[in-house]
Parts: sequence; C-alpha cells; structure tokens
Amino acid sequence: MTDKEMKKLQETLPKWKNGEPPVLTFEQTVLQETLDCRDMINSILCYQGMNNITENRYLKKYFDSLGTIIVSQLINEQIQDVSKSQIVKNVYTDSEGCSYNNIIWYDE
Repeated sequence: MTDKEMKKLQETLPKWKNGEPPVLTFEQTVLQETLDCRDMINSILCYQGMNNITENRYLKKYFDSLGTIIVSQLINEQIQDVSKSQIVKNVYTDSEGCSYNNIIWYDE
C-alpha cells in the first residue's frame, strides 16, 4: 500500500473536534492500528532495509496488538510495494545534523 493509498484510508477515520478525540468503532481502531503499522514498516524498510525486519523493536507493539499473522502479512505486502518504488537516502538534513530518507512511490 502506497503513501497515497494510506492517506486516503486515513481520511475516512473520524477527526478531533473542539479539542475532543474521536470515538472509534472497533473496525476503525483496527484500521488505524493497521495503517500505523504499515507506516512503521515503511520507515524500517527505508532506513534498515529488509534485514531482520520482524525483530525490529518498533514493531513489537504491533505484534502485541494485531498479532503475528497480520503483522507478517503487512510486512510482506509492504516489502512488495516498496520494492516497486525508489528509496532516496539523505533527502534532508535538519539543524541537528540528522539526515532523512524518503520513499518515492510508483504512483507519485
């Protein structure tokens, strides 16, 4: 799933109103967690590559909340989509000297 596809689904979820957080249904909560997991997988692929991705500490929370089968499936899907895209390294360097990578998706 590309960044555009994830943003399109994210926009279907309720937003904060008047300083109050949205009340999500179970399905919306699962969708939000799945989109967050995909975003984290993309970040890991962008910086770390495919090496030992399932052992990355940032995915532990998703393994706990979504389960091993779903997260493994999301990892495989994102690997396929990212492999069709281009990862550009050192796109931006902030004032503290941290450099950032970026994925240029095939649908951009």
